[in-house]
Amino acid sequence: MAVLTGQTTRGERLAYFGGGFGINLLSGTIGSYVLIYLTDVVGLAAAAVGTLLLVARLLDAVGDPLMGYVIDHLPERHGGRYRPYLFTGALLASVSFLSVFFLPLRTPWPLLAAWVTYLLWGFVADLVDLPFISLLPTMAADTAERSRLAGLSTFGRILGVLVINVATIPVVSSFADERTG
Repeated sequence: MAVLTGQTTRGERLAYFGGGFGINLLSGTIGSYVLIYLTDVVGLAAAAVGTLLLVARLLDAVGDPLMGYVIDHLPERHGGRYRPYLFTGALLASVSFLSVFFLPLRTPWPLLAAWVTYLLWGFVADLVDLPFISLLPTMAADTAERSRLAGLSTFGRILGVLVINVATIPVVSSFADERTG
């Protein structure tokens, strides 16, 4: 394990900012638009979608501590304790994100597809987000530098959600059929 110094490099700070930005590009899109998409575009009943969102939050309350336990107690792999989860999670997050928006509209069982894809998204989001957050104390020994990194990550997360919320309506409006994009 590398010895921690008081300062991180510009590249490390930029990467941590970018991680926060990327995570919230995906989770911000889902958080802002999945309810509208599943009810207005796919045509699912609001009660069914609301139940899905409630169950997902309840499972998340159990899943977060379990994922934290797994991350902390599995042996460290090549590349560090968190890197395998971040790389694997990023790939799975991309696939599950696309699945949430593509599969329910393109299957004969849209409600089942919505349940499977959204619950999978919740698991995969934990697989990326928890190691990303846990990475912070391993990046710098100095509390001021950790605060700086946390601030950069938070700024990246806010910027990610801002980009999604500003860009989505003009992009969707550019399609011939605004309802389905």
